[in-house]
Amino acid sequence: MTQPLSITILHDKGNTFGLKEDVAVLEQLMKTLQNPLGQRIQKARLFDYREPFVASDIQFHLEIPIYAAVPWSHTNVLLVNPERWSNAYDAYVHAFDALLFRDSSTAEAFRDELERKGICANRIVVLPWCMAPSTHPMGPSPSKESFVSFIGGSTNKYEYLKQLLPHWRAEDPPLTVYTTRKDVAEGLKAFSQVTVVCQDIDKATRKMLMEEAAGHLVVSAAEGFGYAAAEAERVGAFTIMNAIPVFVDTYMTNSSGIAWMSNIYHHSAQRVSMASPSENVRLELETAFAAFRNADRKAIRAARIHRSSSRFGELCHAALPLLQQLSALVLFRRPEKGVFHCPPLLQLDDCPSITIVTPTYNRKQLIEIAFHNLLATDYPQHLIEWIVIEDNEKTPHLAADKIIDFQIQAPQIRLKYIPIEGRMSIGEKRNCAIREATNDIILFMDDDDHYPPTSFRRRVAWLTKGVKRGETSQSIACCTTLALYDLKHGTSAINVPPFDIPFAQRVSEATLTFKKSAWEERPFPHVSIAEGEGWLEGREDQVIEIPPQQIIVAFTHGANQSSRRIPPTEQPPSCFWGFPKEYLVFIHGLAGVQVEEDTRPASKK
Repeated sequence: MTQPLSITILHDKGNTFGLKEDVAVLEQLMKTLQNPLGQRIQKARLFDYREPFVASDIQFHLEIPIYAAVPWSHTNVLLVNPERWSNAYDAYVHAFDALLFRDSSTAEAFRDELERKGICANRIVVLPWCMAPSTHPMGPSPSKESFVSFIGGSTNKYEYLKQLLPHWRAEDPPLTVYTTRKDVAEGLKAFSQVTVVCQDIDKATRKMLMEEAAGHLVVSAAEGFGYAAAEAERVGAFTIMNAIPVFVDTYMTNSSGIAWMSNIYHHSAQRVSMASPSENVRLELETAFAAFRNADRKAIRAARIHRSSSRFGELCHAALPLLQQLSALVLFRRPEKGVFHCPPLLQLDDCPSITIVTPTYNRKQLIEIAFHNLLATDYPQHLIEWIVIEDNEKTPHLAADKIIDFQIQAPQIRLKYIPIEGRMSIGEKRNCAIREATNDIILFMDDDDHYPPTSFRRRVAWLTKGVKRGETSQSIACCTTLALYDLKHGTSAINVPPFDIPFAQRVSEATLTFKKSAWEERPFPHVSIAEGEGWLEGREDQVIEIPPQQIIVAFTHGANQSSRRIPPTEQPPSCFWGFPKEYLVFIHGLAGVQVEEDTRPASKK
């Protein structure tokens, strides 16, 4: 019997409307397509993109490509929202088996832009998107000769609406705007002819309000799909709608009961241009109101409800070939024997020889942390070459004597100490050390960070066995997200760089693990901060991103080169990353901080 397909959906769980509706569509789509596919599909598991990843066969990323999650699934699909696309996402396109778009004109614009940049765009798929089928019966015909506009927390809807409302007059049909944002409600107060309601509305109330109003106003500067438009069609409402690409693609063919508003477009930071009302806005509103007053509402309602009910079947028909393709890829990429391990496993007997590189300067005390990392590692010591490169200035803080003495503690580790005359950038030091490396696999270990006992073996496993789109050919592995611990204050944090900045700017150099050939292809630039950025930029397809668990805890102590910091807090220390008391005393002592044990009795609950 064929193994059922497992599905994961990654999204921002804080988005309570648009993405939640996307999830509902995908869940219903997978459930419906089991029979025509001829394969059982498990109920999708839903994860926030900040939660730990799990292995699956098909993984949907909603709006944001989560690069670190890619290796956890045999196939990956990105549901693109053009209004939220960042140019930084271009670097991740290669890792996806399909990029889903919901209108053809936006898809073609993206295809042209990607190809112009030399990025393969042959995995773009356009699906006729819709809302998930509803099991709720339709309510009565509209009872109010008024309009409603549901803009939620959308900035794009607000930006368009505030340019349209000056032209909506007191003698026009009454309009009520519903938003969940106080700042939006405040910004719309100037339009006294319009009623603005600021509150979260539950589904039942929202449905009642939509059905009561005879007219809906659905306008936006840009949309990935626009569920407000789909809801207006579902209840059969007469709708004033602006002609942005996804609305035109979805509703223009059957536009009974729709009054269209024209746009002018402006360039923006996003890939798509942003729409605003044209100079004919008042004339178009008057035309829309005339159509609203003279329309055969009963016929329009029936036609729009019927059209809405047919859309999910069309989506299923269009999505089946994609699901068949993904299913075939899953069968091809699943291991022939055994199970798919993610994170990948590396047995001790299979560990290759590695070179660990540590640049240091004025770290006579903190270098003790590096010694601890090497003594505690579960990586076979006889397979480790450790190269330490130190600026050789006349200073009492040189670590040379300590480094050389360390060889006595760990005689199986092949230690190379390289003193450098004068000062040298970190990039130059890394290059000098790598040049001396005798092994093909290089790991960076900063002198002032904690690397758990399994860190080196996990990193080598990801580099040599980590899978991306069915292949294990990556030459670089690294983390972007880091666990942080402040040695001065005993506070902890998780540092997650913004997803919309380039990948090369998100990377932690302290976690870089790579094949020497990747360095031979491009040495590190001669800089002392963010040297990994210039080294990785344009080579993202060679990189596999590692989750941070059991890889590193980066220590901050006031003398770091890194820009990653723990923000000030008045909260007492509470998270110590599982460090035992003895280790806490040790690391804080290196930073000149004495640890005092809290001897107060625990408070009674």
